[in-house]
Amino acid sequence: MLIQYEDKCLLERVISGGQTGADQAGLYSAEACRFKTGGHAPKGYRTLAGNNPTMLRDHFGLEETVQENYQYRTALNVQNSDATIRLASDFQSPGELCTLRAITKFKKPYFDVDLRPLMRNKMQYLSGRADRNAYIQKTTDAILAFLIDHQVVTLNIAGNADRNSTDGFGEHFHSASEVLIDLFTKVRNKNESLQRLSA
Repeated sequence: MLIQYEDKCLLERVISGGQTGADQAGLYSAEACRFKTGGHAPKGYRTLAGNNPTMLRDHFGLEETVQENYQYRTALNVQNSDATIRLASDFQSPGELCTLRAITKFKKPYFDVDLRPLMRNKMQYLSGRADRNAYIQKTTDAILAFLIDHQVVTLNIAGNADRNSTDGFGEHFHSASEVLIDLFTKVRNKNESLQRLSA
């Protein structure tokens, strides 16, 4: 049973650094499931697809940092959240190693999601819908337990960027979105059940 803590429900806000790929999947998925969004983005609202203040500042409420580098905003988002989820096909990328260093520095809990079974260009790709659904369900059940265990109210989403997509909505974005929409829907349903019980 989900237990309410500190007069707050499980997961109220989702933040990210606004990069293409997994970061933006976190923001769009959270919005679709009616969670608050935010976070810190590099100066100029820099992404691999170009500066995007209209999306990141005006739509999702991210704040601009004083530095253009990605490392500074990565550290802020890890520090300002209760936990981080990393969604990636390559956990040895510079961005993922940077996120892990921040997680270690601030002693924050984290959960890694391997996106390779959901990506067409990876050998582990699960082409059957039943297999894909089973993988997503197993993954999101485990994340939900993680969120409850760590009493996560603010969740940071990090992960691999989409580097070869002109609009930034490439395979990492779509694969991460599959996982996150399912996760945030489960969390929303849990919160609504809790609210009905406490009414």
